[in-house]
Amino acid sequence: MVHRARKCRLMGSAALDMAYIASGRLDAYIESSVSLWDVAAGILLVEAAGGQVKMNPRADNPDKFSIVATNGHLAL
Repeated sequence: MVHRARKCRLMGSAALDMAYIASGRLDAYIESSVSLWDVAAGILLVEAAGGQVKMNPRADNPDKFSIVATNGHLAL
């Protein structure tokens, strides 16, 4: 997806990225390997703001997840 996006930003904090989605600063957050504790609060923020979050456990590491979160204007 990075190759199809116009711009990709890496801020280093999943919680900050998801807070930006909830506030409308960003359109989407995509991560292929993240721990639940890194995104748990962000999931609540995004969903409370009307966004969508899709998480799937990784087959190679059950403690990690792939996640896609949007601000509600983009379909998952």
